[in-house]
Amino acid sequence: MAKNWYPIINGKCNVCKKCIIVCPQNILCEEKGQIVLKEADKCIDGCKKCREICEVNAITYYDGTSESLLYAFSGVCHHDHH
Repeated sequence: MAKNWYPIINGKCNVCKKCIIVCPQNILCEEKGQIVLKEADKCIDGCKKCREICEVNAITYYDGTSESLLYAFSGVCHHDHH
């Protein structure tokens, strides 16, 4: 499983919980009105199921680079630049 790949849920999240339902590893949950990632090391490297179902574009991914963290919190996913 991935150590350098996991979703980051940003402030756009409306807690619809669809990402929780589609996660094949069951590592997303809702706690105190927020979506929380538990056991990030169980995330499947390259899996984007949670982002694909997110209607408010609240999910980006940490991919081992500091840029991915910066983009996550700026609301831009650097993987989408083609």
